[in-house]
Amino acid sequence: MRQFCGITAVLSFSVSLFAQEAPEPEIRRAIPVNPGQPEVRPALPAPVQQPAWLERVTPRQPEGRIEVLQPENPAPSPQEIPDSEIPTAPAVSPDDDPNSIRLTPQGVQRDAAQEQLDKANSIYARKMFDFAAIEYEKFLSQFPSAPGRDAALFRLGECYRADGDARKSRETFEKLTGEFQEGEFLGAGAYRLGEMLFADSKYEAALREFSSAIQNAGSSEVRLSAKYQAARCLDRLGRGSDAIPLFREVVEVEENNPYRDYAKVALAGALASSGQKPEARSLYEEVADGGGPALLKAEATVKAGALAAESGDKAEAAALFEEARTMEDAGQWKGVAFLGLVRLYVSTGNTKKLTAISEEDLRLLNGEYRAEVISAIASAHRQAGSNLKALEYFNRLAKEFPKTKAARQARFTRVVAMHELSDKRTKAELEAFLK
Repeated sequence: MRQFCGITAVLSFSVSLFAQEAPEPEIRRAIPVNPGQPEVRPALPAPVQQPAWLERVTPRQPEGRIEVLQPENPAPSPQEIPDSEIPTAPAVSPDDDPNSIRLTPQGVQRDAAQEQLDKANSIYARKMFDFAAIEYEKFLSQFPSAPGRDAALFRLGECYRADGDARKSRETFEKLTGEFQEGEFLGAGAYRLGEMLFADSKYEAALREFSSAIQNAGSSEVRLSAKYQAARCLDRLGRGSDAIPLFREVVEVEENNPYRDYAKVALAGALASSGQKPEARSLYEEVADGGGPALLKAEATVKAGALAAESGDKAEAAALFEEARTMEDAGQWKGVAFLGLVRLYVSTGNTKKLTAISEEDLRLLNGEYRAEVISAIASAHRQAGSNLKALEYFNRLAKEFPKTKAARQARFTRVVAMHELSDKRTKAELEAFLK
């Protein structure tokens, strides 16, 4: 009888569990959109309420008419940037920003530069990003030494991003981080660039950008976002011991912190990997009992159950797996929880539970994992003395999943069941097995 495989065995398949389905897009966001399908690490956080500091990136729309020509049939405005977690520059105007890098243009040129920047900001405030990009480009090319260049580069990058031009957006943020060494717009641009690098799995480079964002952020909220992402980079780089202090810093912030529960789950994973499993389980249970997103609660519940099983508390593990399996909006964690239950039943010899598994439960799994469960059901029926039912499931396994590990391992047991039923095909099947 196979023994329960512990937290690694229960959780390691979550990436490939639904491999036949279309994978969700890689996270651009600071927190799990769905901070991710979920891996052993926390899934990407779901969208959170827009933080107050985000408003500072958008210049106020001036009263009256703006001094730019509008198209007769303007195209519909692009979808608003989904930047619920994106650090952005706080000042609308360079004159209002004490940290902006200043050069001192002269006389009329300064007035012309400011007028051009104001025009671009006015259009940007109306979320007409394609037109705003044109005006920011004019400002940057015609007045290369004017104050507000860092703000213009950042917002130009945002315009390209809103219009779906990832290449130009990235190039603009790279230009911003290359030209400036300090300032809040630098911090915001570095954050954006870090996101893009993270999405490309370039975690070392992303870590440098998030570190720059931490150093140059003008508000605690921006620093909090950057710390969370920097910790995730360290975790992905296998530097869990370095990630733990950063995750703890994020967890300690209780107010206005959309990352707190996600950081708890990530911290718990890092602690479990370093052998600090009691604290990890406690953190998972805090999230499971809290009021966070349903998908994150399901993930935490499953991982708490896995740690409970690993520590020998199988009754509690079964209760946690069952709780996660029956949660609404648990997504693919339902399948993870169900497989955890099946492996518990196998390890404890609970044939009654195994033979009661329904087709609805089986549909929670795909590929190797569904094959594993079908094999467990077949073996349970055979142990219960129902060879006919066992053979039915063994035949199904051989037909539907012939190339899986479970099907290969079950071939001899299938021959034995056929022999006990005096099946005429036994000899041929045995010869095929021996070959």
